[in-house]
Amino acid sequence: IVGNNFPLRGSKTTVWEGGTRAVSFVYSKNLLKKTGYTHEGLFHATDWFPTIFAVAGGKPKQEKQLDGVNQWPMIRSGKPSRRTEFVYEIDKSRPVSAIRMGKYKLIVGNPGDYNNWYRIAKSNSFCPIYDENETGSDEDIFIYESLNNIVRNAKGYVKWLSSKLPGYRMVRKWHRYRQLERCRKLKKRDKAKWRFPRYLLYDLEADPSERKNIAGYKPVLVRKMKARLEHYQKKTKHVAGQSKRKVAAADPKHHHGVWTPGWCT
Repeated sequence: IVGNNFPLRGSKTTVWEGGTRAVSFVYSKNLLKKTGYTHEGLFHATDWFPTIFAVAGGKPKQEKQLDGVNQWPMIRSGKPSRRTEFVYEIDKSRPVSAIRMGKYKLIVGNPGDYNNWYRIAKSNSFCPIYDENETGSDEDIFIYESLNNIVRNAKGYVKWLSSKLPGYRMVRKWHRYRQLERCRKLKKRDKAKWRFPRYLLYDLEADPSERKNIAGYKPVLVRKMKARLEHYQKKTKHVAGQSKRKVAAADPKHHHGVWTPGWCT
């Protein structure tokens, strides 16, 4: 893993904000009143379809049958978001579940394997999130940029020349295997550092980087959000294993040229 969403916590495969939150922008001549501004309202990925559906002239009765909500008024005119809550994940196999209600976020269970705050890697290390501070091979060594460029070009030439030598691919494959084993050990060591309580509660407006767990200070809110999460859990359908099977229904010819696993709608 080499991605980061700093200063947010975590990375992909986790329910931290660093693994779930993203920014987006919309450009259109149909935007009214407000342009060139940032909107902090809640917007879930499932909201895109009903939003585009409404813009295309879809009827409100049909919209009720879709996941997500129509956020076109928010995008077009800067009105408040129509969404007040959403579920991050309900995974009974890990197990972990998380929900956001207003400004609060509740995590129940293990958030994931990557629980730190990962900065942008300063080197091309194979495991930059773990040992970026242990290697400085790619840092500038001269004050003058022209000299640093000469060093970079020389390294690039040596790398290219090495690739032409007999056995290069075999050595590279062996090196990659060694580095993968090293990354697994570093990941295991990093994961062992973190021990979390059953419930994690964060105020994302005051603490977007998820550094202060306030579950112990708001037990009533924890119970309320947990009950809401259990409400959604009862409505979920278990599809474990289906995503790994070859599903004939996933063929693009059945979906206007679009790839789909065949069961996810």
